Amino acid sequence: AISSGICLDSTSVLVPDKVLRVVAAPKKVKVEGRWIALQASLAPMPAANFLAKSTTADGDDIDEEKAILATSHSYATLGKSLLAAKVRWRWIDSASESGLILIHEEDMPVATATLVRKGHSVGPTPWVIGPPTPEEKDVTSNNASFVGCWTLLKREEPFGTTALEFPAGEGPLRIQAPCGIYVEVRLPKQPETFEDQASNAGLLTFAASGNIELSCRRRTVDFRPQTGCLLATQVKVDREVMGELSHPRSVLRDEYIEAWTKLSGGPVTCLELIEESPSVGNALRRSGYWLFCGNRFARVLGPRVGEGLIGGTCCKSTAHLEVLVGSGAVRDELRGLYEATWGHIVAPGRLQIKRQAWAPAPAAGPGPWLLDVYAPGASSSISMQAGEVVHKLSSGLVQKWRVHDWGMDPFTKVAASAPLRSFNGTFFMGNVAPEAAEESSSSSSDSDSEDSEGEPGRQAPAAAQAAAPIPQVRGSTASMAAVQGQAPASEMAGMAAAQPPLA
Repeated sequence: AISSGICLDSTSVLVPDKVLRVVAAPKKVKVEGRWIALQASLAPMPAANFLAKSTTADGDDIDEEKAILATSHSYATLGKSLLAAKVRWRWIDSASESGLILIHEEDMPVATATLVRKGHSVGPTPWVIGPPTPEEKDVTSNNASFVGCWTLLKREEPFGTTALEFPAGEGPLRIQAPCGIYVEVRLPKQPETFEDQASNAGLLTFAASGNIELSCRRRTVDFRPQTGCLLATQVKVDREVMGELSHPRSVLRDEYIEAWTKLSGGPVTCLELIEESPSVGNALRRSGYWLFCGNRFARVLGPRVGEGLIGGTCCKSTAHLEVLVGSGAVRDELRGLYEATWGHIVAPGRLQIKRQAWAPAPAAGPGPWLLDVYAPGASSSISMQAGEVVHKLSSGLVQKWRVHDWGMDPFTKVAASAPLRSFNGTFFMGNVAPEAAEESSSSSSDSDSEDSEGEPGRQAPAAAQAAAPIPQVRGSTASMAAVQGQAPASEMAGMAAAQPPLA
């Protein structure tokens, strides 16, 4: 066991856990476990990279003595950052251009966030980012006020400094399902801008931080590399406006506040991608979600967080990842495997795209169809069986989706007198929500409708529309002051003072 280890000093030896499971440690030897070994590698890149470079930008060798001094300086700086974050760590020197850094398992999430903020990259993601939230609660009993379709009005980062601002209804779109799954489509104005692609999807959970309850978003698919920071915010909902506050800045938390306004309160249908045939791109399997609410739909697809170049590396940004591994590889993965789309439900079975990643927004008139089962010679189709939806795209790709929530049927035109059916334990009639189906006695209209914003509306019986109306956009960018609680009471501002650091 000792011969298989690495000497730390005259009295310490590093031994893999699997060795000690086979060979017992010598007597009078104290075994200290729960350490994670990171291999620190040198790379021919600027000093902002993980460690000091050993070659010039032209590939010429640097004087060996200067390289050793630069490396020692980088390790000393690295250790100072970890100590400042109260991370327990040890360094194992090596004669080669790589060494080992030992991080105590309990400190790994803090160490990851610290290293990323200092310009380093850490991976693979599942190994270096710990559980995102302690004391998670049942999401279905806590997220009623979050359910629906929302659009971003304003983002301040840091607190008090406007970073993003949108007219009502024109910002990023988020749909939250009762089961906890959400989809968030965040697209840049310039479709070819890779750095600003920020769409994501995942699961909403809840946790306690002292006496304050936080909402936490665990991203399953993300267009951006993970930074190691938690997406944990304190939320205040005032009718149709919701404020999400992350404050103060700490090792595991960025500082920002966002104001969202509700477009529709539901009902919501939520689908999870479980199979694609044939597979898209390389061997990486895609995951994602497809949500429907009111007269809108949104879907985000891509490799799971922890897989691929983007999901498998923790670093500061997409631009930083391009420096580390090359822009070509990063952009090929983004364009080839990631998808983000939102649009309108013109009628059941007719889904029209409003915005999608890598494509410019339509200058005027209707956008392309994601699905139109009633078009003459339609090559796309939808079929349904218990608990699953199968979508055949015009490209020949076949996607199978699992039903998590079924509040409405966005695919099938069914008369209101049709018998009740069951999806995932939820009974519904045609495209009517369960509550409305019990009261519905009128037949479904065959003509397309327009919602209160002048956009195509979903086709539904009158009783369903009365039970789940599509409201007008309420609030504007001026609502941020109200979200922050500056008038009449400073409730939101008080949140910033009351919320304790996460690390």
